[in-house]
Amino acid sequence: MKSKYKVLIIRLPRINITVKLFFLYFSMASFFIRAENTGTMNSKLIHIVPDQYEIIIKNNAPQTTVFAAGELSGYFKKVTGHELTVKTSLTAGKKGIFIGHNNILPKEDRFNITNYSLEEKFLIDEIRENIIIMGADCDVDPAVPGIDNFSLLFGVYEFIERFLGVRWYAPGELGECYVKKDKIIVSGMPIEQRPKYWKRSYWPSVFYEATVSDSVLWGRRMKGFGCRPFTPNHSMKDLEKVFGDTRPQIYALNPDGSRHFGINYSWPHFCFSHPDTLKSLLEMIDAYYQNTSIGKLWKNVHPDSNYIYIVPNDNFLFNQCCCKECQAKTDKTRGTEGMQSDLVWQFVVQAANELKKNYPEKKVVALAYQGFLLSPRGITFPDNVIVQICYIPYIIFSGLPAYEKKIEDIITAWSKLVKEISVWHYYLPFGDYPFIMPSKLAVWYKTQTQIKSCFMELTATKDRRSYLPDNQHHTGNVGTCLAQVNLNLYFSMKAMWGSDFDSGTELDEYYKNFFGTAEIPMKEFHQLAISRWEKITDVEAKNIYNPRISGKDLYENIYNEAVVKKFTELFEKAEKLTASGSIFRKRLEWIRQSYLDSFFSNARAFYSESKISKNIILFSSMGKPVIDGSIDESFWKNREDFIFKRNDAPLPPRFASECKFGLDQENLYFAIKADDPDSMSQLLVCNSSDSQVYKDDSYEIFICPEADKPEIYYHICVNLKDIVFDELFNKEKKGDITWNSGIVSKTQRNNGNWTAECSLPLKNMKLDINETFKWRLNLCRNKKSGVAENHEMSQWCPTYGSFHNITAMPLVNVVSRQDGIFENFENSLLSDMPLSFMLYDQSMPNGKKVDDFSSCTAQKGRLVWNIDFPAQEFISKNYASLQFKKFINSDIKNSYIAEIKFLNADTNILLLAAYSFNGADEKKYSDFFRLSIDASPQWQIKSFNIQTEGVQALLKKTKDIDFAPPVQINQFAIYAKSKGAEKYSGNVQIAYIRFTGKPIKEQ
Repeated sequence: MKSKYKVLIIRLPRINITVKLFFLYFSMASFFIRAENTGTMNSKLIHIVPDQYEIIIKNNAPQTTVFAAGELSGYFKKVTGHELTVKTSLTAGKKGIFIGHNNILPKEDRFNITNYSLEEKFLIDEIRENIIIMGADCDVDPAVPGIDNFSLLFGVYEFIERFLGVRWYAPGELGECYVKKDKIIVSGMPIEQRPKYWKRSYWPSVFYEATVSDSVLWGRRMKGFGCRPFTPNHSMKDLEKVFGDTRPQIYALNPDGSRHFGINYSWPHFCFSHPDTLKSLLEMIDAYYQNTSIGKLWKNVHPDSNYIYIVPNDNFLFNQCCCKECQAKTDKTRGTEGMQSDLVWQFVVQAANELKKNYPEKKVVALAYQGFLLSPRGITFPDNVIVQICYIPYIIFSGLPAYEKKIEDIITAWSKLVKEISVWHYYLPFGDYPFIMPSKLAVWYKTQTQIKSCFMELTATKDRRSYLPDNQHHTGNVGTCLAQVNLNLYFSMKAMWGSDFDSGTELDEYYKNFFGTAEIPMKEFHQLAISRWEKITDVEAKNIYNPRISGKDLYENIYNEAVVKKFTELFEKAEKLTASGSIFRKRLEWIRQSYLDSFFSNARAFYSESKISKNIILFSSMGKPVIDGSIDESFWKNREDFIFKRNDAPLPPRFASECKFGLDQENLYFAIKADDPDSMSQLLVCNSSDSQVYKDDSYEIFICPEADKPEIYYHICVNLKDIVFDELFNKEKKGDITWNSGIVSKTQRNNGNWTAECSLPLKNMKLDINETFKWRLNLCRNKKSGVAENHEMSQWCPTYGSFHNITAMPLVNVVSRQDGIFENFENSLLSDMPLSFMLYDQSMPNGKKVDDFSSCTAQKGRLVWNIDFPAQEFISKNYASLQFKKFINSDIKNSYIAEIKFLNADTNILLLAAYSFNGADEKKYSDFFRLSIDASPQWQIKSFNIQTEGVQALLKKTKDIDFAPPVQINQFAIYAKSKGAEKYSGNVQIAYIRFTGKPIKEQ
């Protein structure tokens, strides 16, 4: 069967004759002039035979043209093994791939360079099997960050991608994929492309695992960024440098009557109702364009040749002006996303109308963000305003239909007010988990009609993995989410350029090219991940500002235990299918090390921790701490640290916090330490008691005195200036702020962290320490410092949403000094806990007591018992013992249930408790109780009645003999044995031991 296509393969003899330059020019010009161009796509297939083609650029070509020619030549050699020579004139008898403007091309519009200089577009066409790639060329190095018109380079990359089959899924060799080819066939010309979105940018554009040049070139290969600056952001910071001392009236009024000037010129906030604010901004804009000394002070987000940016500074929602005029324009019924819309957008429109008079050629750009995200009401926008919508909820959560609809409604509303919309997308998961949604993102970008530009914010060092050492190739904030986001970004950029591609076909190319021998399991891995994320079910949408997918939803519903198990199996299978050291193995290692190991670890932690009780025992103490904000004193030294979790999952928060608890006859004590890299910009607006302190950087205490009555509880919130908000909830009153907790709090604010210490009187909550009682308690943190993306809520125990979810809070069992005897190792003397070791061998068949082989340390409310078992001649004979002298001769008539909280994660160590007591019949009884036969990675609480549940007591019971009720303890010890005969080292941890009549249920 004959093909309908004509394939021309022409092989000419080599020419060894020197041809004069004028002859070449004349012959080539004549050749092109005779060419015909219909302007329509032809069906010709052109076979690029290496020894018949050359790459042609003009003499003294710009840097980008030279670079583009080198890229084409280099990739041609990589793919085919043959080289195309780059020349400035065509060898007689050969065909050319002409890159960029050249005077020997026909004088036609399609080859006229001026037609390409004002916009991004390129052309790939042919004349008699000579290939011509046209586009704007610029005289800059494309591997260096910068904005310019790189259309010619984009055309070359389109040629390389389309006809050589090269793909770039990540920067550098890590992301470069191609398959060796014997033939290169070019068809379907002319190919003319221009972008669907004129701005296609992202930040950070440099990635941690790549060099600057590789990172920048990846953006070029994805046809990124656009050809003119467009950097809308918070633009009013530098007004502080000019008007801070002379016009205090333009700054936001705080509740206490002061003005919000910012800290060290950082994030001042403004009164958008005062006429001098608009006057000051317009003066600053004029000064900038006139290049005066005042204008030169504008360093951050200043106007440029095309745009004037007017955006309130970050966190204005939380630092709003409290003057009566601004408050009158603040509509709290529109929620946190729209309460400031009328106020801010009225100011923007006033400014835009004034600027149109003096700068008619420029556009005014403003962000729809935080409290002014929603479109305003009753305001007409002039045609010089561009609105960039900060897409909230984040687009990466749009697999949840309710979130997708919410933002589409916002875009629809804005499209009725302005002619041009830009979007600010957040590709920010703030966590290590897959959020793979390439097809959904591609469809979104392809189907938007009014959106003309897009900026994508990725995760930077400051937000994730700030501990990473600097890459030798770059410093500062770089992208740390590349392995999570590369596929999403790749598809997003293709769709924004307007490339015609099928997502399914392109994904199949990715699985094959990127994973090679691991194609099949990684395709299944991705298909599972995509199906779970692009269409999220069984997750309830949250009607809050900036909603996200909670950790509970993430690991219980989206990536449940079965899904994570399947992920693990598929990834391990993929690893087995790739050779060590191969590029395919390196890519898998990159994914694993970047986020997948952390994802698996967090998931398993969730599955494990969500099943573990967080209930604690709180013992009353003899001493008191000094409430001064310092938590280094002896009172706190050996108390247990409780580590905060995210408020929506039992996983680590981004900003670590920890707390300690203390108790005496009169007060409950708290100590808190919290990391805060934004400590210089902490939000502390409230200065009066019972104001909205919880909106500041603060901590919150919740106490429910009766665990089975969650409707009755106390809530105390303290900001870092020790301003208190306290309230009582009960059946009659919900949020009674007339209740006074009497809390005393002192906070120390340091560079990078803060510490707080407080005492809370028990009497004000009608609690009596002389009775054993059980209540619910939680401690929470509000981090409001820094930019909004750094705000975070965390808790000692997650309540999965509102801090006021009382039933989700842990139980606290309070033990007074009247409830039996106890040892909790907070202020213990190790001399009261003597150690010994019984050693058996052939020379000592009856054993010998020695002081070697074990040691103890008291560490933060727990005893750590380290044991070095020697090799045993008689298996299970050697044993270590730990005596507790504190209990000797103690009265236990009403408290003869022994309770021990311990951790034995070692499979080789067996534990038992040995004891003796005097009975009510004045006889002495000895017995033991097996604490653990199998190891457990979690803390355990074991309680047993020493009269009836010891091994000997149970044996006697079978003979109808009972031990007498205990009266006095004579001896109590913990014994440890090793299961094996070999030398072995391990440890056991003990949180407390007590004798009580009211034990806690075993956990």
